[in-house]
Amino acid sequence: MRRSVATVILSFVLALSQKLFVKDRLTKSGRWNERTNHMGIGLTGKIFGSIGLGNIGREAFRLLRPPRHGAYRLRSAGAGRTRPPRSASA
Repeated sequence: MRRSVATVILSFVLALSQKLFVKDRLTKSGRWNERTNHMGIGLTGKIFGSIGLGNIGREAFRLLRPPRHGAYRLRSAGAGRTRPPRSASA
């Protein structure tokens, strides 16, 4: 269960960073030419943070861990009740 919730969280992060919900509304209403006004910011070089590092938070960080070459090059930072704050790491 924790992997599915962590996957949904990361899916929303990706969707929000690319403004997919705005682009979806524009497309459905036939306003195609306005979609280039909403290009999103991307995730390269950004920091993914979590308040709470329970099972779901730790799983989200595990999923973000880059493969060999790193797709997003996100840095991460998190804190929880039983864990002190972690600084952003590459």
